[in-house]
Amino acid sequence: MTVDSPPRSLPEMCAAEEGKAAVLQQLLRRLESGLLTTAEITHTFASLEEALLGLERDEATAILREGNLTMQSVMPWLRFHDADVVDAAARIVAIMAGQGHHLQRVELADGLVRLKIRCGRGISTRVWPAAICAAEECVLHTALDVRGGAVLELGCGTGLVGIAAALAGAASVIVTDHDEAALQLARVNVDLNSLAEAVRVERLDWTEPEASRVAALGPFDTVVASDPLYDVGQAEALSKTIATLISPNKSSEPR
Repeated sequence: MTVDSPPRSLPEMCAAEEGKAAVLQQLLRRLESGLLTTAEITHTFASLEEALLGLERDEATAILREGNLTMQSVMPWLRFHDADVVDAAARIVAIMAGQGHHLQRVELADGLVRLKIRCGRGISTRVWPAAICAAEECVLHTALDVRGGAVLELGCGTGLVGIAAALAGAASVIVTDHDEAALQLARVNVDLNSLAEAVRVERLDWTEPEASRVAALGPFDTVVASDPLYDVGQAEALSKTIATLISPNKSSEPR
């Protein structure tokens, strides 16, 4: 037995319900009804995930609590016979555990940067303190003045520093990383801050910087990297990359 009509989309639900907590409650009632097909269960979990994306972690936690959605109510779905349902439920558990996608707001001197982060996806998809410090340097124009110049960020992760450089008045910005998860997240964050025309996202392999597409777009007036090394063996490749891509009339000494 199935429900008479397909589940409404999230925008339709938000238009009909008051507040996201009410939406979550309705989604939870769907799951508890036992009347959904496998495809409808997957769709419902996807709607739950969509409802939670774009919220800060504390805000998402509060709404989940208000909507009576708990780990105990989701965990049984991890034993469901369909892999798509299990995957969809697992993403909700990750969000509830603070390890899924959520929104982080970073306040800088020149304004607010909004970032999607994914804590459970390795070291490159979260905001580290060094990135916040480097972003502040970009907007304060103290030790680092990027105004009017071509800026390259190495090991961009979420893209915060490059985004800050664009907000600070850089003429052009390219943010780079080797990790595909970081590149995807950086693209999302560039769009989230309405900087798609100002910030370009590119993959860069430090072992072959001269052969990269980034090299063809250089040289760069400023190369920024915040806490980019987690393996001392990469230091030489990083140094070579900076020397290769920075403008000849600029110093490659770290600051």
